[in-house]
Amino acid sequence: MKHFIGKFIIYILCVYLSVINMGVNITLIAVLLFNFILSFAFVLMYSYPPKSLTNILSYSIINYILEILFMIYIITSFFIPIFVYYLPTIVYDIIATTPLTCGKIYKSFKISAYILLIRYIVYITTCSTNDFFILTILMILGGYIAYINNSYINIYNKYIKFTDNTKEQDLLKAENYRILQESQDAAIYMATLKERNRIAREIHDNVGHLLTRSILQVGAVKAINKEDYLKQPLQQLHDTLDTAMYDIRQSIHNIHDDAIDLKTAIDDIIKNIQKLNIKIDFDMGKQTPKDIKYCFIAIVKEAVTNTLKHSNASDMQIILREHPGFYQLFIKDNGTIYHQHNFNQGMGLDNITNRVHSLNGTIKISQNNGFSIFVSIVK
Repeated sequence: MKHFIGKFIIYILCVYLSVINMGVNITLIAVLLFNFILSFAFVLMYSYPPKSLTNILSYSIINYILEILFMIYIITSFFIPIFVYYLPTIVYDIIATTPLTCGKIYKSFKISAYILLIRYIVYITTCSTNDFFILTILMILGGYIAYINNSYINIYNKYIKFTDNTKEQDLLKAENYRILQESQDAAIYMATLKERNRIAREIHDNVGHLLTRSILQVGAVKAINKEDYLKQPLQQLHDTLDTAMYDIRQSIHNIHDDAIDLKTAIDDIIKNIQKLNIKIDFDMGKQTPKDIKYCFIAIVKEAVTNTLKHSNASDMQIILREHPGFYQLFIKDNGTIYHQHNFNQGMGLDNITNRVHSLNGTIKISQNNGFSIFVSIVK
C-alpha cells in the first residue's frame, strides 16, 4: 500500500507536468495509459507477488520482461518527447526494486538505469531551464519517496519477523513450562506412591507382626485358661485383635493398590527384554481403578511372555488408552509362526477372558497377521 500511495503521487505530478507542456491529445492519453499499466503492474508485482509465482525462476523471467519493457519505454522517449515527462516513475521503479523482501530474486535494472541517464543528459541539452528544473525535482522526489517506502517496508518486515520470533519464543516457553509442570507433577506423584508403599511396609512389618504375636499369645492363654469367668473376656479380646488385624490388612492392600502406577508396571515388564522391539502408546489417567490396573498388567505380562516363548515375532505394539466412557488395551505382534498348543496353553486365554468378563468388558483375540488382543472395559 505504501508503494501504491508513493507511486500515485509521482504519477499525478508527471501527468500534471505533461498536460501543462503538451496539452491534452491522443498521444498523451496513449502514453499515459501505457505508463499507467506498466508502472502500476510493476508496483503490484513487487508489493504483492502472487502465490503462483513464488519460485525464483518465475520471478527472474518477470524481471527480464519488465527490464525489456522499461528499456523500450526509455528508448521510445528519444523519439516521442512526451515519454520524458514520465521518466520519474521509471526512476521510482528502479530504486524501489532491489531493497524489498524479494529483492534477492529481482535483478537490478542496470541497463535501464544507464539508458535513462543517457536520455536525461540528452534532455538537458534540448529542454528549457524551467522544464529541466521541474523534471529533475520530480526524479529526485520519485527516488526519495521510493527509498523512504523501502525503508518503511524493511522496518515493517523486521518488526513482523521480531513479532513472530517473540510469539514463537512465548509458545516455546509455555510448552517448556507445561512439560516442566507435568514432570514435577509426575515426580510428586511417584514420590507419593513410594511413600505409600513405605507406609504399607512399615505397618505390615511392625504393627502387623505385633498384632500377630498378640493373637497367638491370646490364643495360648485361652488354651491354658481353666477359669470360666475369663473365657468370655479372652474371646472378646481375641475377636478384637482379629478384627484389628483384618482392618490393617485391608488398609495395607488398599494403600498398596493405590500405590501401583500402571505405566511404571508396564515399563518394568518390558525393560529387560532384548528379543522383542516393543513400542508403548500410553494414554491413561492416574486414577485408574485397581481392578483395571491388575487386569491390564496381567494381560500384558502374559502376552509378552508367551510371544517370547512361542512365537517368532520381532516387534510388538502395546496401546493403553482411557476414553470418556471406557478403557482400552490393544496388543499386537508381527509373528508368523506359533507353537499353537504351547501358545494357547501358555497364554491362559480362558483366564484372561474370565478376568475381562468379570469387569464387564469385551475381549477379542486373533492370530491373523500376527497375534493380537483387543480389550475394552466400560467405566
